[in-house]
Amino acid sequence: MLIRECAVRYPESSAPQVRKMVEREVPAKDIPSEATVARVVKEVRGSDTTGPWDFGAAPTEELAAVVRAHRTALDDLLWFRRWPSRAEAEWIARLTQAAPGIDPALAYYLAVRASRDPESHRDIVAVLSFAPWTKYGSKALIEAVVSGRVPREVAYLAGLGTEADVAIQTAAHPKLGRRATKGDER
Repeated sequence: MLIRECAVRYPESSAPQVRKMVEREVPAKDIPSEATVARVVKEVRGSDTTGPWDFGAAPTEELAAVVRAHRTALDDLLWFRRWPSRAEAEWIARLTQAAPGIDPALAYYLAVRASRDPESHRDIVAVLSFAPWTKYGSKALIEAVVSGRVPREVAYLAGLGTEADVAIQTAAHPKLGRRATKGDER
């Protein structure tokens, strides 16, 4: 999962660069081989061959969503400094239509993921159904992850991975989630 995440999030990175990112995140015994990383990167990146998005030829209903998402990506997402592909633009339009209030940066990120990894579509629908860009949606998504109704990967996809991990740890070890009292000092 981490290899796929890095390959999508950093589309200009080579397989060896992706492997170095993974090395920083996992214990030494869990580091995948160079061949495994190269295979996964090729799988993830090889699926979008639609070419660059063409503003002049794009359907009118797609324009505003893609321009807004691209602008947000340039401003907010330091990792994403390239023109969207046709498939990504179609996904941005689809996502903003399905979830009108979606954060443009999240729409861009999910579009990249959806266009390159068909296995992610179910998780993307889960993200949209919780609307984590809203106050109550993010809380509901984290609660669903903690209760086991939704996989942790969905929280990571929505940009709430750290919050979900903390909530899971707090639920597993309630004393970690609150301040210690005198009775806890045994």
